[in-house]
This record gives sequence, C-alpha cells and structure tokens, in this order.
Amino acid sequence: MGFEIMILGIFCWFLFTQVINIGIIKGQSMEKTLYDGQYTISLKMIKPNRGDIVVIKAPDNPQLRYIKRVVGIGGDTIQVKNNQLYINGQLTKEPYLTPDAKTEDFILGDFTGRAHVPYGCYFVMGDNRSNSLDSRSFGYITPDNLESVVKFVIFPFQDFKTV
Repeated sequence: MGFEIMILGIFCWFLFTQVINIGIIKGQSMEKTLYDGQYTISLKMIKPNRGDIVVIKAPDNPQLRYIKRVVGIGGDTIQVKNNQLYINGQLTKEPYLTPDAKTEDFILGDFTGRAHVPYGCYFVMGDNRSNSLDSRSFGYITPDNLESVVKFVIFPFQDFKTV
C-alpha cells in the first residue's frame, strides 16, 4: 500500500509541476473571455498558436503572472487601424472582443522599434484592450517568459468551458 501511495504522489507531483497549471484570474484584462475569480487549467510544454490564451511571467516582475492572448508570432506584422486588427496585412476577426472594445491605432514598430515579431517570440494583448498591460507596454514575450496555454475554465462550475 505504501508503494502505491508513493507512486501516486510522484505522479501528482509530476502532473502539477510539469504538465498542467491551475490558476485563478485576477483583474479585467481578459474580459469578455475570462473574468476575475474564475479558475483555469492550462497546459505546459506546448507551443502556443496565434489566438491562444497564455500564462506568462510578467516581464516587469517575474513574481507575477499575466494572462493574455497571443496576437502575433515570429515573423508577423501587426497593426490596428480604425479599431481593426491586421496581421500580416490581413484583417483579423476578433469575436472574443466586446462590441464596444476600443484599441487605439498602432503599428508594431510604435512599441517595439521592429516591423516584425522576432522569430521565437510572441506579441500578446488582453481582450479588454483599453484595460490591459500587455506587449504594447512591455514588448515581446520570449519562450523563457511563457508558462502555459490556457485550455479550460473550471470554476465557477456554471462558467465551465474550453477556451
């Protein structure tokens, strides 16, 4: 019996330190998708795609974690014009934004001094664009700052969904 409990303990340790992350949302930067007080499950060790929601170490304070949406990946150009997001010159639909969401016009170089997202890096923004500390403030996210990709909201139970 003791051996089985030890194996179960090792499995749980591995699962919760290397594979999944359970987190709680604090703040409004991802509203309409995620809300303050919701619990999420995210997966470690996977590479995010454009549009995925990620947990990152805050570049300005590694003790904090931010949750943001990947808007740009390596090689992308990004521009917001007339409240519309363009990635590589193509209008991008953003159904996760509220109808009254406002994003000030910008081109990637306004914040980063570069026309393209560097390969291996990510440009992230909150869904609540007017209330989000994101790559427009702190620049690109490197793989070292990327922790996990959010997959589920698990609590409160009535909010359960995949993201």
